[in-house]
Amino acid sequence: MSTTRSQVPASEGESSTSGGAVQQAQEKVAAGVEEAKSTAGSLIRSQIDERSSQLGEHLHGAVQALRQAEQTMEQEGTPGRQLVDRTTAQVERTARYLSESDGRRVLLDFERLGRENPWAVIGGGILLGFIGARFLKASSSRRFNEYRRTYESQWAPRRLSAGEPIPPYSGSGA
Repeated sequence: MSTTRSQVPASEGESSTSGGAVQQAQEKVAAGVEEAKSTAGSLIRSQIDERSSQLGEHLHGAVQALRQAEQTMEQEGTPGRQLVDRTTAQVERTARYLSESDGRRVLLDFERLGRENPWAVIGGGILLGFIGARFLKASSSRRFNEYRRTYESQWAPRRLSAGEPIPPYSGSGA
């Protein structure tokens, strides 16, 4: 009986020691996860900042083209100049926002938009998915046609002249 009593405190001491080791391991893992999240967040923000600035620059180029189109429409008296003018103003505001905003602001604004108008974000996602599917479908048709042109000559049946015997099947099988 005395050996049982001495073993009980020893096992309690071992479990508290192993529990401390488990807790330390959990803390290390949690710290590693937090560091990875922070690093990933910084990387995402910097990429969004860079890409939004690039998109803003491209949109500034589009604004210039729209302005030229607007001037041409005004000189020729073509209807729809007001629509082009409104479109140009909106594209210019968007270009300025993207060029001047940092990644954190763009993410916060997009998050706010998603909270205020979830259906708009869902609709935008569906629209992007549809456009992506159409792009993939169009490119797959082109790739298939290229493949067919490349390998069609190898697999095209050849015509036998009159009187030429049909060669025996030489494929694998039974």
